[in-house]
Amino acid sequence: NGSGCTDTETAAVTVNAIPTATIGGTTTICNGKSTTLNGGGGGTYAWSTTETSASITVSPGANITYTLTVTNGSGCTDTETAAVTVNAIPTATIGGTTTICNGKSTALNGGGGGTYAWSTTETTASITVAPSANATYTLTVTNGSGCTDTETAAVTVNAIPTATISGTTTICNGKNTTLNGAGGGTYAWSTTETTASITVAPSANATYTLTVTNGSGCTDTEAAAITVNTTPTATIGGTTTICNGKSTTLNGGG
Repeated sequence: NGSGCTDTETAAVTVNAIPTATIGGTTTICNGKSTTLNGGGGGTYAWSTTETSASITVSPGANITYTLTVTNGSGCTDTETAAVTVNAIPTATIGGTTTICNGKSTALNGGGGGTYAWSTTETTASITVAPSANATYTLTVTNGSGCTDTETAAVTVNAIPTATISGTTTICNGKNTTLNGAGGGTYAWSTTETTASITVAPSANATYTLTVTNGSGCTDTEAAAITVNTTPTATIGGTTTICNGKSTTLNGGG
């Protein structure tokens, strides 16, 4: 001091370590999915979501950044951020005819993805199927971000009718015969007639075709071959003018 007298004092400064905040977990997800962010480095945790647990599960609908503040026992803090990227999911579609007749096939055309995986194990965009009964096919499409979507197609298989033709199929030339169709809801003959039964009189051997269609639009075809036999030519020879009391011989031929 002014009199030249002195005194000495010491102050000990304590420097506490700061924590190191970390965030682990998957930070790239597909829209509609969730991910768990795992915080580390602190004694207590404070997320920008207001949650205070070490780990949080989030399901953002768009890209977003989450902030974590960790505090150690000395009250020192550190902050870390995690940017979560949300990738769009594809929209799987299946086009094509989904109602077929038994014994027929149909093409199912997938769309919406970069890669395709069918329940049939095929990986092409389109597949051709020929089920013998009603069946459901599943398609999973995956886009360039690895996000997926699934679509199903139910294929209905309708029964086919059984076309039949009855009637006499062997006739004599100049005669006719009736062919009786059965098995369908509608009938179409090769003669262009559309009745169940038709009458024909061919002059030579001929084949008639019938296509029957049931209520589901499924068809079956049957054919009937008509054999036309040649008719004989009857003749009578002999004397046809005689005197009373005489006889004559008539000679049949043909």
